[in-house]
Amino acid sequence: MGNLDKMQQFEFMDGGYWFTEDERMDYEGDFHFRMGYRVKDLIYAEQTPIQLITILDTYTFGRTLFLDGGIQTTERDGFIYNEMMAHVPLSIHPHPRKVCVIGGGDGGVVSEVTKYPEVEQIDHVEIDPNVIQACIKYLPSIASRMDDLRIRSIYMDASKYVQENQEKYDVMIVDAADPMGPAKILFTEGFFRDIKRSLRNDGLMIIQSHPLYFQQELTHEVFHRISHLFPITKLCTATVPSYPGALQSFVVGSNQYANVKTDFNKDTKYVNRDVIEASFAIPQNFSEFKPIIRG
Repeated sequence: MGNLDKMQQFEFMDGGYWFTEDERMDYEGDFHFRMGYRVKDLIYAEQTPIQLITILDTYTFGRTLFLDGGIQTTERDGFIYNEMMAHVPLSIHPHPRKVCVIGGGDGGVVSEVTKYPEVEQIDHVEIDPNVIQACIKYLPSIASRMDDLRIRSIYMDASKYVQENQEKYDVMIVDAADPMGPAKILFTEGFFRDIKRSLRNDGLMIIQSHPLYFQQELTHEVFHRISHLFPITKLCTATVPSYPGALQSFVVGSNQYANVKTDFNKDTKYVNRDVIEASFAIPQNFSEFKPIIRG
């Protein structure tokens, strides 16, 4: 543990080292609360030209990836988020052949997409290649299938990629970081418009849309913007214990398909067909997010 006391982000208290993540309700205003993680050891830290990458071994969640001090994924519960991001859209589209994953440098979502043999091409757009390499080395249980030959790595800013892109995808998965700094543009209607243009006529997209209980207004913004562009807009949720408020939301925008396919036979830890179907059930206090289906 000698390397921990050299890092300013750590605090020694109650007989151990703790890493504290500051949380904001709107990503712009004052801090509202904090989440603390007791740490066994610092596994990896690197300041790249883009961000600070930190991988910690925590008592509660195992090895955990932080980017600029914000939690991204963990060994203990990261599979929940990754499986939802991948299997929800791929369980709706009847014949996905070309898939684009934007962000998700930990490799978890891309690894889940590789479980579909019918997918012929997986384009992975990630701005920071160092994240991918760090996770392959130090989080192999998450970045478990990054050697799949169908993966085409594209290292560039996602907003620029979708502006210039000439490909047409069946499914686009936007595993965006929190909307701060360069990532803010990934939640704008202009970006969503470029996503829609990059989809085939029957294509669909999914984006993480924030922890619902603490950031409902931000979730509403994403849902509203996507509903302006797609005839089918649906919100689904999953409980991810390491995320603030635990209830993580996702928004699906689809040009044609709304229903989950009847068969599901993937090797997963969290999702199955019943879980995917039930994830679209909306609690009464979030009734504003009921599915929108036009046409």
